[in-house]
Amino acid sequence: MRRKRLLRHPGIRLLHRAMRREQYLQLGAFGFMLTVGIICCCFAFHNNALITITGLTFTILSITALYHIYLHWNDDRLMRLLEYQPKQIVWIYTVVVQRMPFGVHLFQSGTLFFKLIDGDEISIVLSEKKLKLACHTLSRLLPHATIGYSKEREVQYHQNPKLLIRNEGQGLI
Repeated sequence: MRRKRLLRHPGIRLLHRAMRREQYLQLGAFGFMLTVGIICCCFAFHNNALITITGLTFTILSITALYHIYLHWNDDRLMRLLEYQPKQIVWIYTVVVQRMPFGVHLFQSGTLFFKLIDGDEISIVLSEKKLKLACHTLSRLLPHATIGYSKEREVQYHQNPKLLIRNEGQGLI
């Protein structure tokens, strides 16, 4: 019961919305790339072979990427793992990047990394404020997973991901 309630928590819904936002951004970027490729092909077909070839390349690459997005549109792998196979996630950590050109703080963004027992990785981009809520919720939802980054944990993960599984009674590391 507690687990079902945690899966509906705003911190988990943040993750779902962030994954959807990333899919829409990819859709928009590759749609724009397709449009540019088609325009290059149409207007430069008789005048410039290099621009036509570039347009064809853009068109083919964007169609391939859009097809891949279409195939995986409703593939919420992370949500399925959280709900049905939470023990597959062994390590969670965040990386916050600050954009400071010439020493002026513009903005910062964060990435939440999920390391899986099979050596795979899932990452989600969130703002720094949302990262804290998501991490706190995930620490309650996945008490077996190690939270936080260190060089030693990275070495352990590369040696054997099962080394990062904690006992349920341990506190946050």
